[in-house]
Amino acid sequence: MKEQKKITAKELQAKQDRLSDIHTEAMEHYEASYAAERSERDLCLEDQQFAFVPGSQWSNDATQARNDRPRFEINKISGAVNNVIGTQRTNRISLKVRPTNDSHKEVADVYAGLVRNIENTSNFKEIKDAAFKESSSGGFGGWHVTTQYAEDGFDQEIMIKAIPSAASSIYYSPSATDLLKRDSDWFMVTEDVSKTWFNKRYPDATTSSLAANSTNSSTDEWQSRNTIRVADYWVKEPTIKELALLTNGDVIELTDKTKTVLDELAAKGVTVVKTRKSHTHKVVMYKVSAGQVLEGPFDWAGKHIPVVPVFGYTVWINGQHYYKGIVRDAKDPQRVYNYATSQMIETSSLSPKDPYWMTPTQAKGHEHGLKTFNSTNRPFMFYNTDPEAPGPPVRTGAPSVQQALVQQVQQADMDVQST
Repeated sequence: MKEQKKITAKELQAKQDRLSDIHTEAMEHYEASYAAERSERDLCLEDQQFAFVPGSQWSNDATQARNDRPRFEINKISGAVNNVIGTQRTNRISLKVRPTNDSHKEVADVYAGLVRNIENTSNFKEIKDAAFKESSSGGFGGWHVTTQYAEDGFDQEIMIKAIPSAASSIYYSPSATDLLKRDSDWFMVTEDVSKTWFNKRYPDATTSSLAANSTNSSTDEWQSRNTIRVADYWVKEPTIKELALLTNGDVIELTDKTKTVLDELAAKGVTVVKTRKSHTHKVVMYKVSAGQVLEGPFDWAGKHIPVVPVFGYTVWINGQHYYKGIVRDAKDPQRVYNYATSQMIETSSLSPKDPYWMTPTQAKGHEHGLKTFNSTNRPFMFYNTDPEAPGPPVRTGAPSVQQALVQQVQQADMDVQST
C-alpha cells in the first residue's frame, strides 16, 4: 500500500493563503461585475415582474398618490410575451453535428447520439424554454453544464442545469464582449440556500461574518435571516502544456500518462518529431460563500467555462453592455393604459346617474315605488298629473364619459402593441 504524503504546517499554511487569495479575488470580481451592470440587471428583474407579477405595473409613488382610489391593471404585455414564447416552442433550436468529411460521418453520428442523450436526461427543452422566457421578457437568461456521478457507479454523466433568475445569478467580467461571454476569464453562478442546509453541508464554515471581507453593499444580500448565498466560482488559470508532434502526424500532450504510451508507440515505429511549449489555461471551479472558499479547486475537463448566458436585444455603447427584452419599451404605454382606464372608470362611477325628473306633485303617494323602481322588475310606474308640468316624468340623459380619456386609452392600447 502506497504511503500517503504528510502535509507539513508550512504547506498547509500556503494552501490556506492560496484559498484566501482566491476568495478575495472572487469577491472583487463579483463586486466589479455587480457595479458595472447593476442598473441593467435591476431593469431585467423589473421587466419580468412587470409582465408576470400582479400589482407590479403600478409604482410605489403612483400607488401612494392614488391611495384608495381605483387602480386597475389590465395586463396586455404578458399575452404578447406568451405569444413569442409559444412561437419559440413550436420552432425549438436543436443541435446538429456535421462531419468535416465522409470519413468522420460515423464519429459525428456518435456525437449526435451523445448530445441527444444529454439533452433528454437533462430535460433540456424545459431549460431552454425557461431561459428564453427570461431573455425575451427581461433580456437575460441562461443555463450551465455540470457533471455528476452515475447513481450506481463511478462514471460521471454530463448534465445541463437551469439557472433561475439569471440576471441576479450569473456574473462575469465586465470587459467581456463576446455574445456568450466566452472571452471572460471568470464566471460566478450564485444560489441562495437555507441556513439549515448550509450548516449541514458545511458544518465548519462561519456564518456570523460572511461579508466581513468586503465594505461593498453588494455583498449584504449574501446573507439574510433564513438564507445564505453560495456560488460556483469558475476561473481560467494560466498553465503551460508540452505538445509533441509524432511521425504519424498526431499531436499529443506530454503528461506522465502519455509518456508511458510513447514507448509502446516507438516499438511500432512512431516516434516524436519535435516538441513545443503551449501557453494556455485550465478551467477550475471553487465553491465560495461571502466569507470563505467552501470547496475546491475542481478541475474541469474543457477549455471553456460551462456557463451559457442568453441575452435578448443586446448592444454595446461606449464600452457599456445594454440588453433588454420585449417588455422594456412597452412599460410606459402600459402604465398610461392602466392609469387612463382607472381614471375613466373612476370618473364614470362618480358621475350622477340618469334619473327621472319629476315634481313633488307627480311623486306624492308613490315614494316607495320610486325608491325601489331600479331594483324591481315592474312593467310600469305610477305618477300624478301636474298641470304645471304636463306629461310624464322625463330623463334628461346621462353625463357622457370624457372623450379625452377614451382617446387616451385607445392611444395607449396602440402604443403597447407597437412597442
